[in-house]
Amino acid sequence: MHVEIVQLFSNLIANAIVACRKGATIRVKIRSVEAVSKGGGRQVRITVADDGLGIAELAVARIYEPFYTT
Repeated sequence: MHVEIVQLFSNLIANAIVACRKGATIRVKIRSVEAVSKGGGRQVRITVADDGLGIAELAVARIYEPFYTT
């Protein structure tokens, strides 16, 4: 599981770098939150944001398809 999480963040940040123009900002925010599941407890919420152009409207419907790329 650890390897998959590292790969996930590597891909997210690499994609953000490709999507951003020179001098843009990539933000990674990590915070602890209360769980909303019936088990309760604490969870971690991680947000990755960038100043890139975003996803083209035509591509939005396909972003969760495996191996989809533009």
